[in-house]
Amino acid sequence: MNWWFWVVLPLPILLNLWSIRHVWSHQFPTPQERSLWFVLAVFVPVIGGLVYILAGRRRALPS
Repeated sequence: MNWWFWVVLPLPILLNLWSIRHVWSHQFPTPQERSLWFVLAVFVPVIGGLVYILAGRRRALPS
């Protein structure tokens, strides 16, 4: 395998871990919304993390 494979492979994992940490450490308008983003990022790893970064990150309130 090439070296770029080992560089590109962890990107979706890191994005998903970042989104889980971000959901955990920030407040949202409702507890249900926070739970939804957390469940989405945990149970639908790559797609959930990407959707959170594109749409949910802006909904988070500073903690």
